[in-house]
Amino acid sequence: MVLTIENLSIVHGSSFGLGVDDWGASQGQLHALLGRNGAGKSTLLKCIAGELTYRGSICLHDLDLSRWDSTVRARHLAVLPQASQLNFSFSAAEVVALGATPLAMGWRDVQAEVRRVMSLAQCEHLRDAAYPGLSGGEKQRVHFARCLLQLSQADKPPLLLLDEPTSAQDLGQQHSLLQQVRRLAEEEGYSVVAVLHDLNQALRYAHRATLLDAGKVVREDTPQLLLTPERVQVFWGYPAERVVNQRGEAVLV
Repeated sequence: MVLTIENLSIVHGSSFGLGVDDWGASQGQLHALLGRNGAGKSTLLKCIAGELTYRGSICLHDLDLSRWDSTVRARHLAVLPQASQLNFSFSAAEVVALGATPLAMGWRDVQAEVRRVMSLAQCEHLRDAAYPGLSGGEKQRVHFARCLLQLSQADKPPLLLLDEPTSAQDLGQQHSLLQQVRRLAEEEGYSVVAVLHDLNQALRYAHRATLLDAGKVVREDTPQLLLTPERVQVFWGYPAERVVNQRGEAVLV
């Protein structure tokens, strides 16, 4: 396992707690975190990212995250947040280049890598654009490229955390990004944990899925076995019907 969690707990205020007894994510898989608003998906992701104080154990490659050298950890764990608060007048390429901070790489190599990852993230045409003037979807793709650069020198399978990565993308870009993420998992050995709200995207792209409710893990399984109409009705309050499209894929309507 790339990521292992044991006895994780956190409390926000007096009413909400996150409690995860035993959970993890494997190399070569896109793992979707699912659940209605407030279920604990982003909270779990922020714990893994080190943004929240928690009790319990979170290990990356069998070593507790707190024991990793910060520079080495940054080469193995990257986070794509829901939104960025970066307001400096950097170009898009300069924002992507921030991903090279933990890397041992000369300036010319950084520039070549920036072009490569921006091409993968379909934002190379934005390289000279002022970052603050970009749309929300463009900013997401720029930060996706930054994550790819940050993980480019990992010597163990890296962990990529995505918090609603398609929230600001148009339809075509949503599928393009998730196709790229699945490719990274299957072909380059990434372990990817993504908070997703679109259940059909989880069905189509995720290898595994975890359903959270009230800060607890309800079930982990393949998306096809997890996302039954009955479960969608119980946890999302929607009377879904499951059909098979022309490609033979299960779809919730």
